Amino acid sequence: NSMLNGNSYYEKETDRLARIENLIKDSGADSEFVAKAAVYTRTEGRLRSVSHFLSVLLLESVKGESYIRKALEKVMLRLDDATEIVSLWNIRNKGKMIPNALRRAIKHNLETKWDLYSMKKYAQPKSKIKAKDLVKLCHPNPKVWNANFNKESV
Repeated sequence: NSMLNGNSYYEKETDRLARIENLIKDSGADSEFVAKAAVYTRTEGRLRSVSHFLSVLLLESVKGESYIRKALEKVMLRLDDATEIVSLWNIRNKGKMIPNALRRAIKHNLETKWDLYSMKKYAQPKSKIKAKDLVKLCHPNPKVWNANFNKESV
């Protein structure tokens, strides 16, 4: 079910996270491969937490590449994927702004992928980052966004 689901008999979760981080940073891994791996783990492997962690590691290490935003758009299948990636970014990078690639990927998905139903379903009123925070953060185009909501609510 999950690679990051607490401690196992052989390895602690923190050791597993450190090992993944070291594999990406120390081996000089191709960042485009890491982006493809994040998309693969989310879409084919159905692993959410690992793909979120890989996405944040990618955002921390690579700047200004167009494939990052495209990969993030594919990793964020549901609205709560975006809230969890933003939360993980905030935990790991206290006081830093959210990268533009992440902001643009969320904006694109708000305008094209997520509808009113998913906004209500994944509103998450008790979490620190809510769906309405993503809207305030990304400022989706009202004409496109409202058209998406109107066609789904009819």
